[in-house]
Amino acid sequence: MTMKIFSLVELIVVLSIIFILSAMLMPMLNRARETAKSTSCKGNMKQSLTALVIYLDTYEVVSTQRWTDTLIATGLVSYPQISALRCPSWIRERDTHKNVFGMRRIIGDAHTLHITGSPSDYVLLADSLNLDTLQQFINFYGNWGPHKLVVHYRHHRKANAGFLDGSVRSSSQRELSEKGCPRYVY
Repeated sequence: MTMKIFSLVELIVVLSIIFILSAMLMPMLNRARETAKSTSCKGNMKQSLTALVIYLDTYEVVSTQRWTDTLIATGLVSYPQISALRCPSWIRERDTHKNVFGMRRIIGDAHTLHITGSPSDYVLLADSLNLDTLQQFINFYGNWGPHKLVVHYRHHRKANAGFLDGSVRSSSQRELSEKGCPRYVY
């Protein structure tokens, strides 16, 4: 029984091929992981929108300030289900139920189902970069600074946006700015 011994050159060639293949596959795996997170984000946003529309249908108005507290207090979302109120790609150090999707802020800080225009064009929730944990809204008017309370385009330069008709779409900055989202978003 003879034993084949690999030479150092053969070993280096095999390792080089493995490293080259892994270098080619890693970007594709990372992109697939990010696509999965974006899909999971859309599912979470759909659940959040459903709870909000049920709340609006029952109580007729919801405040943009601390809207998650309202959903938890009424039992539409239980505390163990708070992960459904946030994007899995945006988890901060202090992970609380205030680290959530941003709700569109409007003058008067209260949403109803009575809006002007089409519900399929009315952005209610979106991925946000929310640095103030007590306020859970996105400013669609005024300028509050370049990185505070704004839409965050974290999914391949797109943000997931939830519309009042219950649909969730991945939208570019241009698409959202056509629907009233400010241009100074991050």
